[in-house]
Amino acid sequence: MMTDIYPVVLVVSILGTWLAWAVQQGRLLSAFKREFPDVARERIPCAFEYMRHPEKVLFFHRKSSVEVLRRDPAIWKLRQQVRWLTLMAVLVPLGGGLFGFAYAVYAVYVGQR
Repeated sequence: MMTDIYPVVLVVSILGTWLAWAVQQGRLLSAFKREFPDVARERIPCAFEYMRHPEKVLFFHRKSSVEVLRRDPAIWKLRQQVRWLTLMAVLVPLGGGLFGFAYAVYAVYVGQR
């Protein structure tokens, strides 16, 4: 039997994953701007402005950024963490929702017996 705590655990897991992703993404952008300011100005719009822009996130997922990011091992490690956290930020909500749905279907099926 699924307890009432499952939705709370799911929401906390999702928010924790999103928070970790946002923190690591911010660290990656800051480190990149510090180490490669010329490349950041050239390739990331509004990189040095306190303004949200999707390219600040998408740049690090593009294949064209790999050659620049591999030059610095610390930045490369941050990029790998951000990629993993991006995947988790999608899979945790989907997996949790699918598990809840599957459990609900199972509970209805077993309850009809």
